[in-house]
Amino acid sequence: MARCIALIEDDECFGTMFVYNLQALGFDVEWFRCALDAQRRLDHAPYPDIVVLDWKLPRFSGSEMLRQIRLRRDTRLLPVVMLTCHSEPENKEHAFALGVTDFIPKSLPLSGVLSRIVSLVDIANGPAELAQAVSAIRCRGTGTHGDGRDR
Repeated sequence: MARCIALIEDDECFGTMFVYNLQALGFDVEWFRCALDAQRRLDHAPYPDIVVLDWKLPRFSGSEMLRQIRLRRDTRLLPVVMLTCHSEPENKEHAFALGVTDFIPKSLPLSGVLSRIVSLVDIANGPAELAQAVSAIRCRGTGTHGDGRDR
């Protein structure tokens, strides 16, 4: 199953470059140019593995989008990365107060940005992969296929 990233970014040039590089790393990328479209997408499962969110967006801000993600029970634990040119300390503090997972300035080299995002996706998927491994080990010990059927 491909790992999925929701990118909420209104800058066409940056978004195109970012999508291209994430796809080259094997990610499925859903790119939204405004928070309202992304919000509609997050109204239903399956959810992306991570949301990468710009600070300043059309219609309403990235911080408002983050606040709404954290208020909903089904998305409150979804990893959210704020990726922005607006990396002033007060914006960073505000984003962390709202529950952002990471705050990355766009001035960071692209390789560094991608590495941090890949690491966060791997961390987020770790518990599910661990649960699958434990289930497989238990199945071997019980003589069943994991669904209660005998081998």
